[in-house]
Amino acid sequence: MPSNSYYNLAVGWLVEAGITSGVAPGKFAPTATVTRGQMAVFLWASAGSPQPAGGHSFTDVKPGVYYEQAVIWLVGEGITSGVAPGKFAPSAKVTRAQMAVFLWAAAGSPSVEGTHDFTDLNAGSYYEGPVTWLVGEGITSGVAPGKYGPTRPVTRAQVAVFLHASACTKAPVGTSIAAGDSSSCVLNDDQTVACWGLNAEGQLGDGTTTNRLAPTQVPGLTSTISLTAGRSHSCALKAHGTVACWGSNDSGQLGDGTTTNRLEPTLVLGLSGVLAIDAGDSHTCAVKRDAKVACWGFNYYGQLGDGTTTNRLTPTPVVGLSGVSATALGSGHSCALKDDGQVACWGGNYNGQLGDGTTTSRLTPTPVAGLTEVLTIAAGARHSCALNVEGTVACWGDNDRGQLGDGTTAESLT
Repeated sequence: MPSNSYYNLAVGWLVEAGITSGVAPGKFAPTATVTRGQMAVFLWASAGSPQPAGGHSFTDVKPGVYYEQAVIWLVGEGITSGVAPGKFAPSAKVTRAQMAVFLWAAAGSPSVEGTHDFTDLNAGSYYEGPVTWLVGEGITSGVAPGKYGPTRPVTRAQVAVFLHASACTKAPVGTSIAAGDSSSCVLNDDQTVACWGLNAEGQLGDGTTTNRLAPTQVPGLTSTISLTAGRSHSCALKAHGTVACWGSNDSGQLGDGTTTNRLEPTLVLGLSGVLAIDAGDSHTCAVKRDAKVACWGFNYYGQLGDGTTTNRLTPTPVVGLSGVSATALGSGHSCALKDDGQVACWGGNYNGQLGDGTTTSRLTPTPVAGLTEVLTIAAGARHSCALNVEGTVACWGDNDRGQLGDGTTAESLT
C-alpha cells in the first residue's frame, strides 16, 4: 500500500468504514482481481451490512459461505438476479462493465442523463447507461482518454476507488452548527469541528469533561460535512459517508456497540454511505445513500422504528421506510421526509406529535395526515413542524407553551 498510490485514500476509507480488514494481517492485496462473491460483500458492507430479508434461488451459493448474506441482500434490493437461472457465479471475476452496473443498481438505478466519450462502449449494451451515469456522477473518467475498458477485470484497489468515489459524490454539504441541551458545535471552513458549553458527559469531544466557555477543537475529526447534537451527545457526518459520535452513551446513542460514554469521536459501527444524520434526546438516525434510514440508541417509545421498544447499541434499519431525504428527531419520536413530499413519523405520541390523528404510539413509521409537498421538517421535544412548497408551515403535537403557533395552547393531533 504505497502512501502515494491512487487508491491509498480510498482503502483508508474502506478500513475506517469497516468495509474491509484486508485479506490477511497487514495485507490488502490491491492488485488482486475481485470475484462476484467478493463484490457482493463489498457492496453489502458499504451499505452498512443491513440484515437481509428473504432468500435466493442460486444453487451455486452454498449455505454458510462468507458471501451468502450479501448475495441475499443483493437479490432483495434488486441489484442482481445472477448470471443465469439459478446461477450467481460467485467465483467469476467482475469486469469494469459489471462493476458499473452493480454501482448503478446499488444507487437505486437512477435515470441516466448526459453522454460519455468512450469509444469502447457498445451502443445499447447492458452497461452503457450505468457507465454514462458513472461519468455524470464524477465516479470515473475511464482508464485512458476515450477508453473505459469494459471487459477488463476489476482489482481490489479499483473497487476501493469506485466505492469511495460513489460515496463521496453523494455526500451533501450539511448543517454547519449544532446545538444540544447545554452545548454547541460548529463546523469550520477546513472541515474540522469546535464545541463549547457543558461537558459533563464528554459532549464537547475534546477528551475531557471540563466545561468550555469558548470554542474548543475536537481532536482527530477532519473531512466533516455535517453536525448534529442530542441532549448530551454529538455526531459528525464525514465526507466519505461514515459517522463519528461522542458524549453520553447510556442508551447506546453513540452506536459503537457499548453504553460507555466517549470523550472523543468514536466511529459508529457498521455504518457507511450516509447522506444525513440527526440526533434526538438520546437516539440518533442516519439517512443512507439508498434513501433508507437506520437508527440507534434509546427506544422506550419505539422512536427507532424497528417494531420494538428495545434499545439498540448499533444502527438498526427502520421498518418499511424507503425514499427518504431527511429526518427530524424529538425527545421520544422521529419523523422522516420522503422524496414524494410526504412525511411519516413514529415513536411516542402522547401529545399527538406523530400527526396521525391519534395519541397512540407507533413502533413503525405512520403517515402524517393531510401533509403533501413538504420541503423540510423539524421536531421539538413533543411537537413537529413541516414547511411546504407554498411557503406555509404546519405544526402538530404538544402546545402547552404555544409552540404550534396557532394562537392557542391546545395540542393538535394533526
